[in-house]
Amino acid sequence: MRTNRQRTNLVTPIEAIRYPDPITSVYANRFLHNRSYHPPQTNKSVYTPPPLPYSHAFARPSDESLAEETARHISMITDHMNRLYRIADTLTISSPFSVFSERTIETNHDSVISRKICRGAAQQAYVLELLTLASPQLNQGRELPISDKGAFAAGWNSFAVSYRGQAYTFSIYIFPEEESRIVLSKLRETINRARIGLYANLHEDADHRTTRLTITGMETGSAEAYTFQDITGNVVSVSGVNHAVQPATNTEYRINGGLIEASASRRIELEPGKVEIEIGARPQDLVDLRVDMRVVLDSLKVVEALRQTVGCYNEWMQAAAAAGNAVHARAMQPLLYSAHSPAAERCGIYRTGNGRLILEEKFVLEGLTGGMDSLLHEEIVQSVNAWASGLCEAMEWIRSLPAEALLNGFGTHLQRYIGYSPDMDYRWLMPLHGLYFNHKF
Repeated sequence: MRTNRQRTNLVTPIEAIRYPDPITSVYANRFLHNRSYHPPQTNKSVYTPPPLPYSHAFARPSDESLAEETARHISMITDHMNRLYRIADTLTISSPFSVFSERTIETNHDSVISRKICRGAAQQAYVLELLTLASPQLNQGRELPISDKGAFAAGWNSFAVSYRGQAYTFSIYIFPEEESRIVLSKLRETINRARIGLYANLHEDADHRTTRLTITGMETGSAEAYTFQDITGNVVSVSGVNHAVQPATNTEYRINGGLIEASASRRIELEPGKVEIEIGARPQDLVDLRVDMRVVLDSLKVVEALRQTVGCYNEWMQAAAAAGNAVHARAMQPLLYSAHSPAAERCGIYRTGNGRLILEEKFVLEGLTGGMDSLLHEEIVQSVNAWASGLCEAMEWIRSLPAEALLNGFGTHLQRYIGYSPDMDYRWLMPLHGLYFNHKF
């Protein structure tokens, strides 16, 4: 038999875990490995627990079903409280997962800017001046009659492509009197099959009388320029694929009136490693585009976290009411007081007549997005932080309570019904609901 000094720490319902999580008790471990295991017998007789008292929360079923039903509701209370703690913690400023570290970008050209930001970016304004936009090189060949024959030299035609600092050599065989459409098709397949980063395509006019070959680079930036040159034959000169109608260019821009900077792509870093934007397609007549941007708090994520916290609290309230007289109401009072604190009203959370919470999302969103004034923005942020911190502190206090302080007399009878040993202190698993209760008799 264990002495008092050898007894393990009490297990609280909020620390209840579910199978197959690790179990520290030797008896619970033995139970998991052998489902037929029963608590040790005393004096060769099996202890019969006393009948459970009547609970006004349920109809009068058998003692076993009453215990299972109550245990299920207590399990729901602990589950909702665990989830409530995780969500409320994200509404505190000091949390490493705080939603107040989330950022978004407001801009006067939403159709032009696609944004990518990271947590913890500085809340500041940027003025971006776009001078040129990065683009791939585009070569466009001559229009040739589809049925034209003899325009290309018969036999083997070799040509070279210089791209990304390398030279590639290709050859195609042209039969005598071969139509231009067939020769250009061979040239297109040769380039595409090489997969060097260039894409060739054939275009025909609406009357299907002429055709031309276009070559497009797959990447932007001045380093992506390429050239074609005949080695033997005339396939490059006749097709005209070495004629560039759009050169490969970089994105040139200026931030907050500073020096002109360049980027090989359309991505621009406003804050290294944290704020990055990408310029989408824009009309060709937009020259020297000016974009005003502001990195601000992502208010939608804050409102979403508030909505989830309020919803989870209401679910916890419903589960606590369904548990009936098995849970001490006084043990839950700190959480009730924290949820209905004055800080709740300052961040748009109000209490209904039945104790449930409602959230005025429009009020919170307008205050956080600066639709009213900056003082209200700061007041809402501090109020949300104070309210969520109070919830977490209350749940931490409840977490420190032993099971005996959380459950009343009916809960004590429930413990005895689930498992019992008159002279040992151990943890016992109720397999149907995964609850742990500390037995101390």
